[in-house]
Amino acid sequence: MTLGSVLRLVLLTLVVGHVISSRNRLQKVQTVVKSLARQIMLQQMGVEEKLRQDGGSGLKQIRLDLDGPKLYYVTSHSGLTMNHIHDHSSTIRTLGVGAGQYVLNGVEFRTRHENFKLQMPGKTKLNGEVEDIPFPPVPQNILAMPTVEQQINELRQYFLAFSKSDTRIRNYTPYFRPVLCYLEGAWVNKTENLKPHLMEGDHGVDIETYFDLQERNRFNGHTGKVSLRENHPLLPTIISKISDFGSPTYGQWDYRILCYPIDDSPHYEGYLKLSILQPLDDLSVRLSRNLPWYLYQMSPSARFSIQHRWDNKDKYFYYRDYLMQEIPGRDNQMVDINETSFGGVWFNGGYRTAKVLNVGKYHHRYKGFISYRSDMLGYSDPNAYFAETTQEDVVPVSLENKGQLTVKRNTWAIPLEIVYLTPLLSWNPYNITHIPDKDYVTRDGRHGGNTPTTAYDGYHDELFHITPIEFFAGDDPDYAFAKRVGVLDSRGMLRNLTASGTRVFLPNIPDVGVIRTRFPIVPIHGEFSPPWKEINALKKIVKEMHKYGEFLYQKLVNP
Repeated sequence: MTLGSVLRLVLLTLVVGHVISSRNRLQKVQTVVKSLARQIMLQQMGVEEKLRQDGGSGLKQIRLDLDGPKLYYVTSHSGLTMNHIHDHSSTIRTLGVGAGQYVLNGVEFRTRHENFKLQMPGKTKLNGEVEDIPFPPVPQNILAMPTVEQQINELRQYFLAFSKSDTRIRNYTPYFRPVLCYLEGAWVNKTENLKPHLMEGDHGVDIETYFDLQERNRFNGHTGKVSLRENHPLLPTIISKISDFGSPTYGQWDYRILCYPIDDSPHYEGYLKLSILQPLDDLSVRLSRNLPWYLYQMSPSARFSIQHRWDNKDKYFYYRDYLMQEIPGRDNQMVDINETSFGGVWFNGGYRTAKVLNVGKYHHRYKGFISYRSDMLGYSDPNAYFAETTQEDVVPVSLENKGQLTVKRNTWAIPLEIVYLTPLLSWNPYNITHIPDKDYVTRDGRHGGNTPTTAYDGYHDELFHITPIEFFAGDDPDYAFAKRVGVLDSRGMLRNLTASGTRVFLPNIPDVGVIRTRFPIVPIHGEFSPPWKEINALKKIVKEMHKYGEFLYQKLVNP
C-alpha cells in the first residue's frame, strides 16, 4: 500500500467518523428540542387545567371603568353596564359589547371591543359561513290598518302583552322572537395573518399578523398604554404538535360571537317568557351603584340566568342545556356527527328515549347508555359546551388506544345573552326606502335634520330609522334615547322617526313603559370556585334569615 493510499484511508476514516459524530450530535439535539417542546406543551396543559379547576368557563373581567374607596366599587364583570353591553340602535343588525377577559375550557383570552351582528351559522358546511337571522314579522291586523296612528295604538298592545307575558292581551309570541347569542372559541392552525373578522368593523384590528398583535400586547402590558378603542384582542398561541424531527406546529386561538334563534321547547312549555330570565344578585354591583333590589333588574349593570321553575332543584339537565344543544359548531346547521370514541355511542342527555346525541352541536351532558342519569363532559366545569367539527383549520388532537387511532377537532362555547327581536325591526309604516349607498342617504350634508334639505333621504343599514317617534314618548328628556331624526319617505315627505335597531332598553312606550330586550346570561369564571360558592350560600342565609335561621349558630330573635 502506498503512502497516498494510506493517507486517503486515514482521511476517509476521519470524515466518516466526523459525519457519524455529527449525526449523533444532531440526533441528540433533536431529542432535546423534542423534549423541551413537549415540556412546553405539558406546561400549557397545566395552565389550562389549573384554570379549569379555579372556576368555570365564563367572563373573568371587563375593562376598569369604576373605582372608589371600597373594593366593591371597583369594576369586575360588571360596572356601569354588565359586560359593557351598549346600543347601536341606529344600525340594523349590530349589538355592542365591550372588551372582556374570558376563560373558555381552560383557555384565557381577551376579546376586542365587539360590535357583533345578528347572524347565525350558515346552512352549508362552508367554513365560516354565516347568514342573517330573519326578523320577526309585523302582525297582519296592524298592516291592514289605514292610518299610522291606528297602527301605533295596536302595536303598543302587542308590546304590552310581551312585557306582561300575557297572550290574552294579544298573541305576541310569533312577533317577539328570542335569540341566544354565544361566544365560540377554537385552536386553529392558521397562525400568520389575522382572521378577516378581527379586522372588520369600527373596532377592527389595525395590524395584519398575529406576531404583530403579540408585540402590541407585550408593549401594552409593560407600559399600560392601550388602544382607547379597545381594538386589540389578547389571543394565546400554543405548540399543538411536534414532528419526529423536533419541529413544532403551532395553534392560534380564535373566537367569534354569533347568535341562534330559540325555537319553542316542548320540554319547557314552549315560548321563552321574560319571567324565566331572573336577575342574579351581585351585591358588589348593587351597593356601588346604589341599586335596591326592585330597581336592579332594569339596570344596565344587572346580569341574569335562565331559571325555569322546573330547574329549581338538583337536576342533570337544564333549560340552558336544551337551548345550547340546538346550536351547531363550525360545521354549521347541517352538521350530524355521532360520538364513536372507544367503541361507544352517546345518547342525548336530555331525553329518556334512545335519541342519539349529535356531538356536532354544543353540549356538555350526555348518556353513555339509555338511563335516567346524564354524565358531564370535563371534570368540574359546568359552563363549557363542546362541539366536534370536521373543519380542517381547527387543530386536531389524537389518541391511540388498543391499536385504534381517534382524531378529534373541537370548538367550545358559552352563552352570552338572550336578545328579543321585536316587530320594530320590520315595521315600516311610512314606507321609507332602503338605500344601499350610505353616501346617497347623507348627500349634500344631510344629517337627519328636521327640514327637507337636511333630512336623510331614505335609510341605510347604518342609518336605520323607520320607527315613528310617536310610538315612544317623543322627545321627553327622560327618554332621550328616542331621539328624533328627520327622514324623507318614498314620496319625498319629511317624517319624524327614531332608531329601529336592537336596544338594551326600549324607550318609554305610553301605557306600556320601558321594556328590556337584552339579558346578559354569561357565566362568571370565579363564581364556580369554592370561595364564591361559600359566599353565595352566606348571601342566601343573610338576606333570608327568617327562612334559613336554622343555619345560624344563634337563634334569630324577632325585634
